[in-house]
Amino acid sequence: MAFRKSGFDLFQDRKKINADFLIADILNIEASTLALLRGTFDVVYVYHVMHLFDYSKQLAAAKSLISLTTPYPGAMIIRS
Repeated sequence: MAFRKSGFDLFQDRKKINADFLIADILNIEASTLALLRGTFDVVYVYHVMHLFDYSKQLAAAKSLISLTTPYPGAMIIRS
């Protein structure tokens, strides 16, 4: 959380950004607060994470992330 505060301080955008940032274990959604948020995200942004896993864990993580998105057209998962 210190990184998030530092980012807001650096870019001075705390009052401008309309987003929530969550930190959770995407391989174990059931053990986190994300379980309560299934099907509610329009956009899921995963930054520099997927390459850390082997193929089977990447597939499991992708399935978990898909479960978080809304069932409506336009929902997306963005990764870099």
